[in-house]
Amino acid sequence: IRNDSLLAASWRLLGVGEEEGFNVEREFSVYPVAGTLQPGRTEEITIGFHAIEKEVFDKTITLEWIDSQNLLPEPQSLGIKVTAEAYNIDFKFVFPGDEGANEGEGG
Repeated sequence: IRNDSLLAASWRLLGVGEEEGFNVEREFSVYPVAGTLQPGRTEEITIGFHAIEKEVFDKTITLEWIDSQNLLPEPQSLGIKVTAEAYNIDFKFVFPGDEGANEGEGG
């Protein structure tokens, strides 16, 4: 995120708590989730995904910000869609000369 204003801005991410499945050693992790940006500065937000089971995820988080001096009447916000898909991938190694070695076995 980038602060293009002339004022410092406080920001936070909403919808990234434990109840939404974030930052609880499950599929998603987010860091950082809040901070203050000085004018012209940027902050990188990292959203990590680690699949546990085959599933499609479609979540919306909200970036909320307001100037640090509270001159704005209320925070501004932007919805951010987060999608991820975990696959179940099965594979079998077959080496030259082993083509018949696993016949009859499931897998």
